[in-house]
Amino acid sequence: MKLTHKFDNNILIVNLIGKIMVANSEYKENLFDMLDSLSFAGCILNFQHVEHIDSYGLGILILLERKLRHRGVPFSLCELPHPIQKTIEITNLETLLHVEKNAKSAKNYVEMFIDDDM
Repeated sequence: MKLTHKFDNNILIVNLIGKIMVANSEYKENLFDMLDSLSFAGCILNFQHVEHIDSYGLGILILLERKLRHRGVPFSLCELPHPIQKTIEITNLETLLHVEKNAKSAKNYVEMFIDDDM
């Protein structure tokens, strides 16, 4: 699993690459360290290049959502490959995790919740 990030205005966009699973769990610390060290008003996780996610990875997404909600940071997932989208639906996580089809719509969603004074 590899993580890259960029900013679009004050929105952090994290691109995930590879497999999100317990076998490569070091990405969890990298992701959480990144979130703790950067200042941002919104966050998007782009799954365009994610090949697989296991139950451990789903748990990380839930922890991430809670962490960002606690900070008052709007959050969205985007570009989910069909098998991962199906996993989110089957596990009923779409009630907790906001998912958009593409990065542009995810950005529009996140921007709706960002205070203009930031």
